[in-house]
Amino acid sequence: MPENVRALLVILLASFAASHVARPALSGLIDSGRLIRWRNAWMLMSALAFLSPTIWIFFILASLYLRYLSRQEPATPALYVLLLCAIPPLGFVIPGFGIINYLVQIDYLRLLSLIVLLPAALQLRRESDRLAFGQNWPDRLLIGYLALSVGLQLRDSTVTDTLRQGVYSILDVFLPYYVMSRGLQKFEQFRETLSAFVYAASMIALIAGFEFFKHWLLYKSISANWDIPASNFYLDRGSSLRAVAAMISPIALGYVMVVALGLLVAISPAIPDTRTRRRIWLMLALGLLFPLSRGPWVGAGLMLVVLLATGPNAVKRLFMLAVLGAASIPLLSFLPGGEKILNLLPFIGHIDQQNVDYRHDLIEKSMIVIRRNLLFGSVNFLQTPEMQSLIQGQGIIDLVNTYIGIALGYGLVGVSLFAGFFASIVLPLLRRNDTDTDAATALLRRSLLAVLLAILLMIFTVSPIGVISYLYWTVAGIGVACLNLGRATERAPHHGVAQNSYV
Repeated sequence: MPENVRALLVILLASFAASHVARPALSGLIDSGRLIRWRNAWMLMSALAFLSPTIWIFFILASLYLRYLSRQEPATPALYVLLLCAIPPLGFVIPGFGIINYLVQIDYLRLLSLIVLLPAALQLRRESDRLAFGQNWPDRLLIGYLALSVGLQLRDSTVTDTLRQGVYSILDVFLPYYVMSRGLQKFEQFRETLSAFVYAASMIALIAGFEFFKHWLLYKSISANWDIPASNFYLDRGSSLRAVAAMISPIALGYVMVVALGLLVAISPAIPDTRTRRRIWLMLALGLLFPLSRGPWVGAGLMLVVLLATGPNAVKRLFMLAVLGAASIPLLSFLPGGEKILNLLPFIGHIDQQNVDYRHDLIEKSMIVIRRNLLFGSVNFLQTPEMQSLIQGQGIIDLVNTYIGIALGYGLVGVSLFAGFFASIVLPLLRRNDTDTDAATALLRRSLLAVLLAILLMIFTVSPIGVISYLYWTVAGIGVACLNLGRATERAPHHGVAQNSYV
């Protein structure tokens, strides 16, 4: 049996098993029949990827299927986050047919934006009860950041390349943010969207578990079947394989699991059965362990601290957490295999210390380059002697720090706009909002705050590759929608748009 077929069978079985565990937990939030349709959509999209003989055929079939799903699924935000991590972000270049070198580079994530989000954004634009774009500080700072990033392309590229960058900015940044920030108006819609992501993450977690224990990266066979370079590689930490699933790297998988755990916090009280709630918590927690990525573990720790610090009895709970953490370290050293676990932990372990050293060197040498072009960065920063000294064995300079990458390319102005955008969402979420009239809304706000702060910490250790950037723009959009929760309800009766309108 071909490897791609064997891998697909494993993924389908794991998805079915994970759905069987997660569905009872989420059935109080989402109709059981709809959860089954979500599972089937995930599995069919996977089947299309593994069985299509070429990437072109997959994109054609996937486009048709996504259009069908968009008409069947009433909630575009839920559909988008459900399928966001289903397929590796593989892609190709659309040729220019002799007129220009090429039109655009398209991959699975951009296909989702084009087929699912773009029609939804156009519909939202026509609905008069939606907040017009540019009416709040996150919108304005995002406009500034995108305008700067596109405009600076003209320093060392053609007008065609600059237009191409503008298209990428719309597909990669604007559409995920806009559809989430304007498409979610009612509390039930937030629960739908968060449930869809948690549901997808539960399937990812079980697939990652299989990879971890069987030492087999299931999604590599898609690249081999399509005869294109693989986007994921076999990486060990200690004697264990770091799971990847459909992500581009283990750290991206851990990042996705941290976000899923944070969003699960917001919907967890609506899961009445304790046993099913514990099962889905355990599944996602294990999904965070399988990539063996320390950055996401630190992000999860920060997320937990933020949740405790913003909740009831904050001082007592934080003290208990500190005592538990301090006691667990010496305890592990006495347990069988405990020394191995300690060596994997951030700040304590010594396995793959070279990764920590490389990140330190990256910051140190990048700061020298940044100071030379402080305000607007440089287009040829990779050619500087300092950056050339960071070339790794694979012949690449790995910019494993999102903030450093932005500062090198767009300078202090660019990184200030980027950080200011997130600050304009985080700070209002941090303040107690008068519209939080019930515990569920307050918990939603706290959860999004914790997830965003965890993301902002985790991207200090990874570049915005693959799903990573799409997910932080998406969560930022959900955060803006949360800030507007209640205000949209007040505006809606004064317009002629149907109150149950939901893209």
